[in-house]
Amino acid sequence: MITNTICLYVDLFLFIVCILQILANSVVLLAWCTSKRLLYNDNLILLISLAFIDFVYAVLQFPYLIILIAGAKPDGAPLDYDPWVIVQLAGPSAALMKSGCTITTAIAIDRVFALYFPFQYFKRSKRNWSVGAFVLAILLALIDWIVLQLTVTIRPKPYCTSFGCFTNAVFRAYWGLSNMLMNLLSCILTMVILYHLWHGSVPSPLATEIERQNKHRIDKSANRVALYILLVSALLGVVPGCLNCLELFIHVPLLDEIAFFVGTCASLSGLIHAFIFAMAHRDIRESIMKKIHRKIPSSTIPSIH
Repeated sequence: MITNTICLYVDLFLFIVCILQILANSVVLLAWCTSKRLLYNDNLILLISLAFIDFVYAVLQFPYLIILIAGAKPDGAPLDYDPWVIVQLAGPSAALMKSGCTITTAIAIDRVFALYFPFQYFKRSKRNWSVGAFVLAILLALIDWIVLQLTVTIRPKPYCTSFGCFTNAVFRAYWGLSNMLMNLLSCILTMVILYHLWHGSVPSPLATEIERQNKHRIDKSANRVALYILLVSALLGVVPGCLNCLELFIHVPLLDEIAFFVGTCASLSGLIHAFIFAMAHRDIRESIMKKIHRKIPSSTIPSIH
C-alpha cells in the first residue's frame, strides 16, 4: 500500500534527481554552445535536442515537486493539494514527455537509415531533418497540453498524491497509450539496429564506397551515444510505459503500486542521458574537461632565491 510517507520519500528522491538532472544537462548544453566544433556537428543536433528537452523537463518539474513535498502529511491524513496548482505546474512537463519520446524515435530512425540505406542517408541534409524532428517534438508536446486542457475538469480530489490522479481516464488513456506506442516504435527500431550490429552483416561495395566518400561527415562517438540513449529508453521508457498502460485496463492492486513509480523513470532517464553525453562522446567530454581545467588555477610554486 502506498502511504503518505512513501510518497514523501519518492518526491524527495525525485527532487534530488531533478537537481542533478538540471546541473548535468546544463553542463552538456554549455559545452555544446561554447564549442564551434560541436555547434557545426550535424550529428549532435538530435542528441542535443534531447539534452535540452531533459533540461527543460527538470526545470518544469522543480516547482511541482516543491509543492508536493511542502504539502506532505502524516500517514492516514488526507492530502489536500490545490488541483489548479498541481495541474498547471505538472501539465507542461507531462506534455514534454512526448517530446522526449519523439526525439528518441527520431534518433532510432536516423540510425536505421544510416545502417540500411546509406546512399539515401548521405544525400539528404541531416541538419534539416534533425531540426524538423525537434520542431515536430515540440508541436506534439503542445498537442498533449491542449488535450489536457480540453479533456480534464479540474476539481478537488482528497487523497490524490500526484498529477495523474487529478486528471481523468480519457487523458490518461490518450497520454499513456500515445507515449507507449512512440516508445515501442523506438524499441523495435533499436532491436533492428542491434540485430544489424550483432549479425555482423558485410556491407556491399556501394555502401563501403559511400561511407568512404562521407568519412568526414561520420561521427562514431555520436553513433555510440545514440545507441546508448536508445538502450536506456528501451529500459526506462517501454517497460514502465507498458505497465502503466496495462494498469489503465486491468485494475490489479500490484499494477497500481507499480504505476505509482513509473514517473521516476522519466527523471532517471534524463539524468542518465546527460552522463552518457559527457562520458561517451569524445568531443563533448574534452570540451567539459577544458572548462574544468580553466576554472582550476594552476598551482604556483614560490621561487627560492
